[in-house]
Amino acid sequence: MPDKFGLPTYDEIMGRKTTKRKRTNKKKTTKKKELKRKVYVAYFNYLMDKQRGLCANKNCAKYHGVRQKVTTIKDIDHKFPIKLWELMGKKGNPNARSNLQLLCTGCHRRKTAEDRKKIAKYKKEHGIKTNRSKKKTTRKKRTTKTDQFGFPKVKMPKPPKWKFWGNEWIKN
Repeated sequence: MPDKFGLPTYDEIMGRKTTKRKRTNKKKTTKKKELKRKVYVAYFNYLMDKQRGLCANKNCAKYHGVRQKVTTIKDIDHKFPIKLWELMGKKGNPNARSNLQLLCTGCHRRKTAEDRKKIAKYKKEHGIKTNRSKKKTTRKKRTTKTDQFGFPKVKMPKPPKWKFWGNEWIKN
């Protein structure tokens, strides 16, 4: 299909079929996620008041010198990890307010690492296999080189070298 000037497109010249792709907005959120965020904001505000904006870890001052302030909603932590909750088959809501606490970023990282070790230990003791056997799908490598826009590079013939001789231009 020619462009607005009546000239063939690059894809037509190269003999490619063009298809129009539907663009999707990746930032769409579901109602469930929005509700979850609102709930966590309410819990965050509750925990900020309860903990006075400070980290809940007893050893925070030992690790950082001073008990750190919690600033972002990302620092909400589950006292009892959700994954372990599910593995043990506990009943109830793991996201209940009583199972949440605020930790500073450093303490949150430490606790997450400890939680992962606990989960791995639990799985090992109870003979639960992990789902790591799934092979990652790899994309086939393209054999043709492409330019910055994703079009195949085409070797163009080198232009002839011209030089000015006398009053005219001649080919070398």
